[in-house]
Amino acid sequence: MMRDLTFKTVALATLFSILLGACGLTATPVPTPTPTALPDTPTPPEAVPAVVVQRT
Repeated sequence: MMRDLTFKTVALATLFSILLGACGLTATPVPTPTPTALPDTPTPPEAVPAVVVQRT
């Protein structure tokens, strides 16, 4: 029971951090390269480590 709760919390936190990171990264490059922001796939993965580093 406790493991399930921990897993759900971690999953929720990860999802939230990815969402926050994606929003923060998208808000920065959008003003200058609007067309590049859409196909830019390497940006979202970079957001996850940035949030993890901040948490630690």
